[in-house]
Amino acid sequence: MASPLWLALHFPRLPLEVFPPCERPTVVVWADRVVACNALADAAGIHAGMKTGSAWALAPTLHVYTRTIPAEVQALQNLACWAGRLTPHVYMEAPNALLLEIGGCLRLFEGLDRLLDIACSESAGLGFSPKIGLAPTPRAALWRARAGLHEAWQDATATDLFGALAEVPVAALALEANSLAAVQAWGISRLGELLSLPREGLAARLGTGFVLQLAQALGELSDPRESFIFPERFSQRIEWPAPVEHTTAILFSSRRIIAALSGWLSRRASGLRECVLILEHPHQDPTQLRLRFAEPVYQASRIERLLRERLERHRLKDAVEALRLEATRIEPLQGEALALFGQAPPKNSVAEVLDRLRVRVGEEAVQILGARADHRPENAHLLASTPHVTASPAFPRPVWLTPKPRRLRERQGRPDHGGPLVLISGPERIESGWWDEGEAGATGDLRRDYFVAFAPNGQWLWIYRDQEGWWLHGLFA
Repeated sequence: MASPLWLALHFPRLPLEVFPPCERPTVVVWADRVVACNALADAAGIHAGMKTGSAWALAPTLHVYTRTIPAEVQALQNLACWAGRLTPHVYMEAPNALLLEIGGCLRLFEGLDRLLDIACSESAGLGFSPKIGLAPTPRAALWRARAGLHEAWQDATATDLFGALAEVPVAALALEANSLAAVQAWGISRLGELLSLPREGLAARLGTGFVLQLAQALGELSDPRESFIFPERFSQRIEWPAPVEHTTAILFSSRRIIAALSGWLSRRASGLRECVLILEHPHQDPTQLRLRFAEPVYQASRIERLLRERLERHRLKDAVEALRLEATRIEPLQGEALALFGQAPPKNSVAEVLDRLRVRVGEEAVQILGARADHRPENAHLLASTPHVTASPAFPRPVWLTPKPRRLRERQGRPDHGGPLVLISGPERIESGWWDEGEAGATGDLRRDYFVAFAPNGQWLWIYRDQEGWWLHGLFA
């Protein structure tokens, strides 16, 4: 059994990163105080807790957003869905962190380094900048992430855990203001100094709740948490602070929802067959862009690529103030390794080419050979814009049928086609079609015995016999 190992993803700039990126010094404010700022604002000397007027004085070109807590909650939920592709054990730590139990998943990613690389690179590609922390307990991992202690964890022993927490600043513990002021008044700045003090004294001064948290971080007490519940149906919405008129912003936001969709699909071991992107306009009815896939897909890159093709060919009739992505049709994946196992999907597969052709030339312009539930060979094949899946027949069937059955000669009771035919398998009795007997252009009722035959020239033929004799009806490749 794998040892517990927790990965904490702390998003200190989440209040800022829910908004579209800006090339100017940018801050998010709440109650006239700076909550978060980008790198340009940080370089200008702006920091969290500063008054808005002081920030304006340091950066006259400052761009200011008002904090939107519902957007932060939605972003954290989307990140939790995305994390489903890393591990099924995902926990939300409000307001800006995720806790992932990854001890049992390391072998699937060929080690910790690859898992961390995926977590960091993909979250950065989505426009988030997490700090990570590793530890055998969730609270210790969270504290290490807040402190920016992201060294790879080695031996998960109690002694090592005590040493790993010793350098965590007390500010990373998220103490109440009065408790933090009291600890700083004692001249203590590191958790190791607190751990050296008697627990009874800490309980008397900081409360029993803090002492219980210390015990949970050290693994002395269990730390039960409520697991993130992945939604039964995927439907996510993003609203912008102001309407946008370009597809660049739409693609940026949809990338985050698609990543959440990919993780949600991985968690369900399912693939996407159809989804709808709904663009909400201030003065027009919503626009629906429907995407269909020739096979179930779960890869975020493939979904995003098809959506980009669709948006590039769509002319916006009005500005867009919000978008919603709904998974309208999903199917279980059968016999396919997910990206969770570190295996990249094949590039430029036939199904992917079909999907892109549909977007470029239209749904009805691309036809797929499919099958439908009818025993009569003339009626069993069809061309359609979407695949029709039916149960496979018990006997071999050729894809190439003759336009009409061709009469075969019979010599000494055996069918002949350039020489006597050798019957390999059969008969397969087909007797059905009474329901359209007498209708114009219908196949009607049939009574045939089908065989697979081998011809002297090396061909494999599909032939049948009825009351009138032998007939050639198909060729095998």
